[in-house]
Amino acid sequence: MAALTASDVDAALAGKARGAAALHCATLQAEVGSFVLFSSAFCLGVVPNTAAYAAANCYLSGLALLRSAASLPALAVEWGAWESVGMAADAGPAFAEYWRGMGMALICVDKGMRTLGRLLGSAEVALCAVLPCDWAAYGRSVGGAASAAAARPLSAHRRVSAKPPRAAAGWGG
Repeated sequence: MAALTASDVDAALAGKARGAAALHCATLQAEVGSFVLFSSAFCLGVVPNTAAYAAANCYLSGLALLRSAASLPALAVEWGAWESVGMAADAGPAFAEYWRGMGMALICVDKGMRTLGRLLGSAEVALCAVLPCDWAAYGRSVGGAASAAAARPLSAHRRVSAKPPRAAAGWGG
């Protein structure tokens, strides 16, 4: 974290966070059936030295919760690594080995798409992590105080009914 620069954070936020904010603002007055954000489990802090990328993905999770609180459609999925597509596939076998070494399985495309279909069919879920993981193995891989927290499975956040605070009304631009 000490080596993190403003330009690192800016580069990480550029695509995901700014793009999501632009879509959010553009759809505020439109009838939208779904608003789906593909986030990353990196925002859960599962991989060290990824603070800027994690921040960009946490922004997506927060945006989904904000939209949900305003009774707008929203689903943010904090995906683990996929086995044959995306960043993990681009990183090659060394990343897959690293990921597995932390107790995490790669998501096969068919299973990931079926999971997405189930999530889209549930109006109750606004934020969900999809991260196949052996939590005990993950806890052992990170060691220390993180072990106990890491050994607990994550649960989906449910839609919230409270209205967002007034200060959030113009947020996102």
